[in-house]
Amino acid sequence: MNLRNVRSPIGGMLLLVALAFCCSGTPAQAALTPQSPEVREAVKKGTQYLATYRYWRTLGRRALAATALVKAGEPKDHPFVQQALTQLKAHYEKPPKLDYESVYETAVCIIFLCALDPVEYRNEISALTQFLLSMQRPFGPFSNPTEPIAMYGDTSMTQYAILAFWEAEKAGVSIPKERWQLLTNWLLKTQVGNGGFCYTPDRHDVPPEVTYSMTAGGLGSCYIIAALSGITKAPVKRVDPSLPSALQPVAEKPQAVGSNRLGVNAQGLQSAINRGDAWFANNYKIDVKSRQHYFLYSFERYSSFREFVEQQANPNPAWYDEGAQLLLSTQGNEGHWGQPEDTAFAILFLVRSTKQGLNQQDGDLEGQGILIGGRGLPLDAKELEIRGGSIVVKPLAGPADQLLKVLGDPNDERFSQAVAGLEQYVERADDKQLSPFLVRLRQMANSDSPAARAAAIRGLAKARNLDDVPFIIHALEDEDHRVTEAARDALQLLSRRFDGFGPKLPATPAEKQAAANKWRQWYLSLKPAAEFDP
Repeated sequence: MNLRNVRSPIGGMLLLVALAFCCSGTPAQAALTPQSPEVREAVKKGTQYLATYRYWRTLGRRALAATALVKAGEPKDHPFVQQALTQLKAHYEKPPKLDYESVYETAVCIIFLCALDPVEYRNEISALTQFLLSMQRPFGPFSNPTEPIAMYGDTSMTQYAILAFWEAEKAGVSIPKERWQLLTNWLLKTQVGNGGFCYTPDRHDVPPEVTYSMTAGGLGSCYIIAALSGITKAPVKRVDPSLPSALQPVAEKPQAVGSNRLGVNAQGLQSAINRGDAWFANNYKIDVKSRQHYFLYSFERYSSFREFVEQQANPNPAWYDEGAQLLLSTQGNEGHWGQPEDTAFAILFLVRSTKQGLNQQDGDLEGQGILIGGRGLPLDAKELEIRGGSIVVKPLAGPADQLLKVLGDPNDERFSQAVAGLEQYVERADDKQLSPFLVRLRQMANSDSPAARAAAIRGLAKARNLDDVPFIIHALEDEDHRVTEAARDALQLLSRRFDGFGPKLPATPAEKQAAANKWRQWYLSLKPAAEFDP
């Protein structure tokens, strides 16, 4: 279907408003925005309701509410926010027992920590992300983790996981490309022919039913993957801001362009996006009755990512005005909407929580890469690229032994590229693939290059050999923060401790030493005869 021939519900509504104005002579009411006084008052009442509610059934619901408070502008030290943080840390001090809500809960906790402070809670975000990844099905999606051999996916759980992974990527926690590819393939496989999405599309004992909330969630997930991949960005089109929206030229759908950083099925993803957009063009409405607040939260995310990808942001979209009007007319006297989680969804819609996060990206969601610096800096511009607004080194392709051979000579002009290549290899490899290179990784952990040391530490961690823990603990006291961070994350992975013993970054030499001593005591509790180099 050619989307240029699909009548936009937004354009049609604006035209009706204009006709009504011309016929009646009555000024049209200004569209609501997150800054409108009545919207801000509704948000304030909603946050007050959440902050005083006492009967939270699960950590996930409390973390969702805390996220809404943070997104609404409440301070980090707000008592309710701190209570949620304390409960979160206690819950994940040890790997929790899996239950039906484990995917939802872990994903929402990641989103909460990223909203609160992605730098301060970087280690917690990393640990929770690994726990969430452990619940992904081998064929791509997420579903009830208490069913270990389930052969179906759950679109609702999957969209939460994808949103959490997006937040984690923004915080600097890399999700393996293969995981993104599996997620993409499942979304493409389970999208209904008319462009909609179902709750459990590949479950044979439940008839598939396209719903508004699942279509918003599934399509929003497609847009997140497209944005992270960098495959659907359109050039910025200049328009005349004095013209009403209904008279603006209709933009072409963006074509699959860019680096496809995640290596996903770009053509299939673009086709799915086109079909999904057409579904909403043909079935658009805001008052959907079923799962109303959940739908609004998902629709805001879908619409915000669509604006981002198409680079055609509308400061006063009609869908927001309609949704805000609906919420203002249905808010309870105590400031709530439906259940407590419905109140959180409503607030996240009203403050445009997804758009907040996208605005912080300065127009780019792609990975950061390894920053140039230090020895082995390539002089040829062909060996460099701009990614995420920074100049980075292109990874050197090749098998691990070839990369390690180059890294054995710091004067090799390909040294920086080999570091980037090793980072990429370690990210994708498993313990069996890394085990033949343990000796050389240990040697590289003493390299003059901080980036090489950090890459070696990550490789040792993924090889999962506890005999290497002393090497890794020693690296905690490295003068370069990248090495300290790699060592801290490695120890968390090997120990399976959520908080671990730090250090939190940035850390002073004394804080690094204190953390290293605590990690040594932990290791000695496992191996009392272990020895540490001075």
